[in-house]
Amino acid sequence: MKKWILLVIALLAIVSLAGCGGGNNGGTDNNTNGDGNGTETEQWAAYAFDETVTPSSGGSGKIKTFTIDSKTTEDGKVRDFKIDGTYLGKEPAQIVTQKTVMNLSTYETTVENVTTSLECYKVKHRVTVVRDDTGDTHPAWADTTLWIPTDNFETTASYLWIYPKATYVDSDGHTGEMSYYLTEAMQNEMSNPPTGTSVFYSPISEGDFYGYDEYAFFGLYGWGWVYFQAFAEGGGYDLEVAHVSMPTFSYDCSKVDKTIGGYTFHAWSVTWSVTTGGSTGGWTAIFSPDLALPIYSKFGGSGDGSSSSFEYTLTDLELG
Repeated sequence: MKKWILLVIALLAIVSLAGCGGGNNGGTDNNTNGDGNGTETEQWAAYAFDETVTPSSGGSGKIKTFTIDSKTTEDGKVRDFKIDGTYLGKEPAQIVTQKTVMNLSTYETTVENVTTSLECYKVKHRVTVVRDDTGDTHPAWADTTLWIPTDNFETTASYLWIYPKATYVDSDGHTGEMSYYLTEAMQNEMSNPPTGTSVFYSPISEGDFYGYDEYAFFGLYGWGWVYFQAFAEGGGYDLEVAHVSMPTFSYDCSKVDKTIGGYTFHAWSVTWSVTTGGSTGGWTAIFSPDLALPIYSKFGGSGDGSSSSFEYTLTDLELG
């Protein structure tokens, strides 16, 4: 149910933003003139961990460590996790994907693993549980390392996350590993397979992530990209002062100052909401354009008697 609600709301977001026209324009009660004189627009350096971050105060540098409070809420039940992240640098990662070819005459299949070398940001996350209203039990801690592409998230995001490789280990000795990535050639092969065959690529998975991937990372590195990619570098929308108000849709973007871990940022607060067909949804986020992670983000919706949301707050940061 959660995935269905978030997918519906994401689609509504795309349609609603498209209704605003290019460059955040359109609607009634509309102000989309940058900083007031039509000169200032910015975009978000999404997940670019090697970007030099330049706060308005506190000193500049690249991300070394960060802390995030991560909450998922489903039908009123809250799971609250603390994420302590460490950026480990860029490296070429070997991404293994499973290829299945089916003969459409005999229905026989052949399966092989295909390896792609991909430059990635390597980011380690120590996750601990703050609160869980569902009654689930958890290890004392879990370490999840993610490899995030330095370019082109789309071929991984089809599975609703942007990282093509992840490993997991926890205090109870559980381990897990996942990898999945599609090159353009793989996508073309699935769309245009050899005559008489079908071709499908799927993730390689071993062990388990014991829910930490879904509740701590799918929102931050999955749905967060689905919702906010329009404001990322190369996206169709700018971070600029704007306000749009319609009977079923509203959008606002304004400047704010935020302080995290001794650093003050000139940032952008973006809020969107929509109501249609018995479903309601929306999101809000605060971005500093050269900071790889949102300072704050919350997104979700309700419909058909159910509700779901993800919420992330950047609570600490170290640059160096």
